[in-house]
Amino acid sequence: LWTATANSFHSYELPGRTTIENAAREVYPLFTARQTPIEKIKGDYQSFVEAADNALPEKASQLSQMLLGPVAQQLRNRRLLIVTEGALQSIPFEALPAPGAQLTGPITWETFTESLLINTNEISSSPSISTLRAIRAEKKGGSSPYRTVAVIADPVFSGNDDRVRSAPMTPVVVGASSNQ
Repeated sequence: LWTATANSFHSYELPGRTTIENAAREVYPLFTARQTPIEKIKGDYQSFVEAADNALPEKASQLSQMLLGPVAQQLRNRRLLIVTEGALQSIPFEALPAPGAQLTGPITWETFTESLLINTNEISSSPSISTLRAIRAEKKGGSSPYRTVAVIADPVFSGNDDRVRSAPMTPVVVGASSNQ
């Protein structure tokens, strides 16, 4: 594990690959329990999902502590670039609790979701450092001659629409320039 800031660089030794991969392989099915095809579930679907929901906070906390525990005090409100390999590539780091999060006593979904990394950190991921380097080199080479904006919305085409009856419509202008 490495931490790098404008003024510092530190490295930390993590547990062995087998230990980390095994922990990731335990957590991943808990995150995806609801997407498991019913024919692959032994027993009742609802019981299967409840068991995963009950195990997830503890197992996810253990994985988070294992991977990020050494830098827990340095993470607050920082941007995290996550570069993983192997089984860790399937783990949604945003959905892991912050290492050291106080998940004591009966853990509810509310306390679990309040402790997630996504609540305190901007998280980016890259498949490898060489990919990140290539992306950054491409950006340095100049900007694209075209600028694109994507707007996804549920448009209102009529003043009689149920969504606008209770409040007056205020026009909003969204634009993009193009260097074509």
